[in-house]
Amino acid sequence: MAAATRRAGCVSSAGQPDAGPAVAAEPAVSVILPFRNARRFLPAALESIATQDFRDIEIIAIDDGSDDDSAAIVRAAAAPDPRVRLIDSGRRGLPETLNEGCRLARGRYLARMDADDIALPSRLARQVAALDASPDLVVVGGAVDLIDEQDRTVGEIWYAGSDAAARSVLAKGGTPFCHPAATIRRSAFDAAGGYRAQCQLAEDLDLWLRLAGTGTLLNVDAKVLQYRLHPASASYDRIRIQIASRYRALLLNDTGRPDDERRRALDVSDAWTLIHSWASPGSAANHLAASTSWYVEGAVTAGYDDTVGALIRTIAGLAPSSEDQASIAWVLWQGATVAAIAAGRHHAAAAHLARGEALLREAGLIDEERSALESLTALTRSNLKCEVTTTPPPQARDGGYLDVVQWLDGGRRALLTGWIARPSSATESSLRLHAGGSPATATVRRVLRPDVAQAMGGGYLASGFLADLRFDEPPSTEDAAVQASVSYDDGRVARLEDANVLVQRPES
Repeated sequence: MAAATRRAGCVSSAGQPDAGPAVAAEPAVSVILPFRNARRFLPAALESIATQDFRDIEIIAIDDGSDDDSAAIVRAAAAPDPRVRLIDSGRRGLPETLNEGCRLARGRYLARMDADDIALPSRLARQVAALDASPDLVVVGGAVDLIDEQDRTVGEIWYAGSDAAARSVLAKGGTPFCHPAATIRRSAFDAAGGYRAQCQLAEDLDLWLRLAGTGTLLNVDAKVLQYRLHPASASYDRIRIQIASRYRALLLNDTGRPDDERRRALDVSDAWTLIHSWASPGSAANHLAASTSWYVEGAVTAGYDDTVGALIRTIAGLAPSSEDQASIAWVLWQGATVAAIAAGRHHAAAAHLARGEALLREAGLIDEERSALESLTALTRSNLKCEVTTTPPPQARDGGYLDVVQWLDGGRRALLTGWIARPSSATESSLRLHAGGSPATATVRRVLRPDVAQAMGGGYLASGFLADLRFDEPPSTEDAAVQASVSYDDGRVARLEDANVLVQRPES
């Protein structure tokens, strides 16, 4: 069948096209890119989509009430590229803006994109290949690099790599996809009913929960996006709304609850009431702290340490009791300390830890956790050598635990997390990774593990670590089991116990 064509260019809110160059009427992918006052980063976002390796696309850029020259930037991009369409939607909020873009989309796949992020060149090619290969696949995401306002890479996030892992994240109230890095099967999106305005700023989690009932979920084993971190200070009201919407979405999609109870969540605006309704009895404060730690860690990772205090007060202030507020804030200050140490900003880490300590003292809470964390903070300042060997590890297994081995990049890279025990005055001096296969190199950095410090108690020090192991060629399946050992400054060498080790070999 001959491909139909239409005239593309700027499109009004009614969806009527202006005159412009010809473009295929049924592209494979419709990229939905909402924006509001995004002039600073919008040109790079548009270019990253327009120059994708996969070319059979349309770009629906939706103006959600800008009062700067963002729309003019889109018009300039549309002039030479008929795939770009500008839609003026007024100021209706993100869910309705996204729904309008999806309604006007003509592709069989809907790719989300934000105006301040940068899509990596192979993003759409990888995601379309996955969707084409698996008719049951309804949404596909991928890993992201975290960048700051100056385009500097400050971190990375690898999301659940299988349907089972994604469902496990959802069951715990988490989000298994980066929303602007996701591509959705159009038929599944329509069947799920699109985005819900009642879950504004958490419309993605609400959609993932509904899509999970229609097909399989996947993140490709590759980075697909550069996700930009911003200062949190400008969005505290949005954070309150997002947290309330997050738990409203969890309640609405909890099929184990009576229908009337789920419907009542639509009438509740108080965030704590929604959190308390969804979380198991007595766990509301813990769940809120765990589910919002990424706000704090993201701000610190991007270098916005001066916003953290107000951010933590905003989140902790959702709880009505001073005890719950102190408990939530302490967990978040620990997260800020961890993120600052991981970023190599020890002065900021010490400052965050001191503020957490002050909070504990003011609340009159027991401070064993504070003591253990303080010791770990000092410990992370020292270097830890790392080497790779093919020799077997020692027999003694009292050197700590190797928690997770996650394989990435088609098997050429493995991320290992664990912790090293120090039951005596000895200090660890080096970590050795025992791996088969092709030659490999590794780097390691210390990270704080408050969970370990709490479990072991202040008298038993432990050093958390993250090791990044890279192979010249992917090792064979039989060589994929990586083991670890630690050397101490007193000459002792011990093996790390393989505890709950997850070895995921990517499919070739």
